[in-house]
Amino acid sequence: MDSKLFYFALFQLFISLLLGILILYLTYRVVRSRVLQKTDPQHDNLAYAILFSGILFSTGYIISGVSQPIIETVRLLSKSHQNLFVEGSKYVLLFVSLGLIIAYIVNIVALSVFSFLTKEIDEMAEIRKKNVAVALVIATISIVISLMVKDSAMFLLQAFVPYPDVIKVY
Repeated sequence: MDSKLFYFALFQLFISLLLGILILYLTYRVVRSRVLQKTDPQHDNLAYAILFSGILFSTGYIISGVSQPIIETVRLLSKSHQNLFVEGSKYVLLFVSLGLIIAYIVNIVALSVFSFLTKEIDEMAEIRKKNVAVALVIATISIVISLMVKDSAMFLLQAFVPYPDVIKVY
């Protein structure tokens, strides 16, 4: 067994688990604070649950690609004998921040697209009225846009990986 590969795989598993928990928690807090300003969801509001689930899935899906640039960066930094913890932490923070910004933009765009297409509907009022159809459409738009954006977003993040000068690919 290759012990270096084993420890690297454990590190990747740890980073992915930590990112998943952190991102879902942050998304939960941000969405609840933003949505609660416009609506007061009851515990039995299925429409709110569907909308919230779509936003969580969309954000989680986009962020799921962030671990690969992080792992690649840590691998490269470990070979260059730099202070791995300090340098690695900077890149982790950069990748997670950019991933979150992209995910939040995707969700804002999804809400904006639906608002633009249905100017006669007040989405948050419909969610308060437990209109499941509105919640499903918004959640689906959010998920579909995240499916389309993820690869491009991860390609953008790869531009920040500190590849050695001789290997840079344009």
